[in-house]
Amino acid sequence: MITTVAMPKLSTGADEVVLVRWLRQVGEAVAADEPLAEVETDKATLEVPAPASGYVRRHLVEPGAVVAVGEPIAWLSPSPDDPLPDEAPAPVAAARAGSPRSQATAGSPAPPRVRVSPVAKKRARELGLPLVGITGSGPGGRILLRDVEAAAARTRPGAAVPSAPAASDPRPGRAVPLDRVRAAMAVRMTRSAQTIPQFSVSRDVDVTELMAWRADINRHLRPEQRLSLVDFIVQAVAQALQAHPYLNASFVGEPGQTDAAIVLHDTVNIGLATATPAGLLVPVLLNCQDQPLLALASARRAAVQRAMEGRLNSDDLEAGTFTISNLGPLGADGFTAMVNPPQAAILAVGRASERAVVRDGAVAVRTMMSLTVTADHRVVDGAAATAFLLEVARRLQTASDWILA
Repeated sequence: MITTVAMPKLSTGADEVVLVRWLRQVGEAVAADEPLAEVETDKATLEVPAPASGYVRRHLVEPGAVVAVGEPIAWLSPSPDDPLPDEAPAPVAAARAGSPRSQATAGSPAPPRVRVSPVAKKRARELGLPLVGITGSGPGGRILLRDVEAAAARTRPGAAVPSAPAASDPRPGRAVPLDRVRAAMAVRMTRSAQTIPQFSVSRDVDVTELMAWRADINRHLRPEQRLSLVDFIVQAVAQALQAHPYLNASFVGEPGQTDAAIVLHDTVNIGLATATPAGLLVPVLLNCQDQPLLALASARRAAVQRAMEGRLNSDDLEAGTFTISNLGPLGADGFTAMVNPPQAAILAVGRASERAVVRDGAVAVRTMMSLTVTADHRVVDGAAATAFLLEVARRLQTASDWILA
């Protein structure tokens, strides 16, 4: 029996993707849930899992083609000799960005199909802006929100049109187009700044004992098991979020409307802001509330490795309920991060460094670290954010709280 593989929905808002390459060729065996193909969305490169075990009998889509969710992309069969249907469709060819994928059969071109994201379509309707004529910068020429905003700016009287600096400009430079990851980050952070009322609370934490305890533990672990400081932070945050659930939440709906609500998430899925060759990505560690330190460390290393190699899946990108951004290894003493929508809070971590502090009326040298929580004020108030931060600090300073294995 032939199994038709349909393109699954791998990412929220990604109704179309670009098929980058096939990971299993015709005639090769594949097990259920093993990667079959690699696709690209506005956010990242993702893998398409095989829906069943079998042999790849035919590719219905060529690399480079734009594929809609639900569209057939391949045939599988239990054995390499099962008969194929008599009428086999020709593979969908790669389309040039911005060009229509289909033409009329009578020799005259069909009206071009406008590929547009839902949020871009809504914004264009609000602005009264026709989509035809807007050049899309997304996969396969898909029109994104930034394309609509740029087109609107060009049509407004007196609006400045972004362009490369003129030769006589005293500020010489060059325009660098946004790649897919940076473009997605620009849209997300603009949404964060424009729609989320944010505030921040900071605290310095004494991690002298924690650093000594970590060094002692690592002496007894294999190199691939050794714990980083962020592993302790993840566990402390996961435990604190269980006691302060409103920071492990999301605001949904429109403020003042009947659909507005706060969703308290049942699991703690912590995203780690990670600088990769492709830009900033946030791989997610699932179910952190149930994980001991060694398991968290293993999951962190695997998730960061997938991010660095561009192999993130949909859970890696979209399942997060809270984010940690750690710039300590890069030398930042402290900073304020922006909330990663639709999450309600994010923790910014500075570097652990020796400082002169007053303890019991005397100056002492201690290893200190700055923590700053930024929260959505529609969900969290200042007292709740401060209580959460104090709980994280307490756990980082209490060795008896650690769950190693």
